[in-house]
Amino acid sequence: MPAGQITAQIAQEAVEAQRESARENVERLRAQLEGEGVERVSTLILEGHPGPAVCEAAAEAGADLVVMATHGR
Repeated sequence: MPAGQITAQIAQEAVEAQRESARENVERLRAQLEGEGVERVSTLILEGHPGPAVCEAAAEAGADLVVMATHGR
């Protein structure tokens, strides 16, 4: 394989690494919030187009508030 080509396996490994990183970050934040006395913390990691995915998840959960974090950009 020529240098710089990405195989399906490499792409899948990269996606899995991103998913694991997201899980670790969300868990760390959840634990921090609970440690600061926040009593009810729910987390959810979604994939797909952001707008429809968030709206669908909020509707399914019967949520009246959605809080989303960004990485500062």
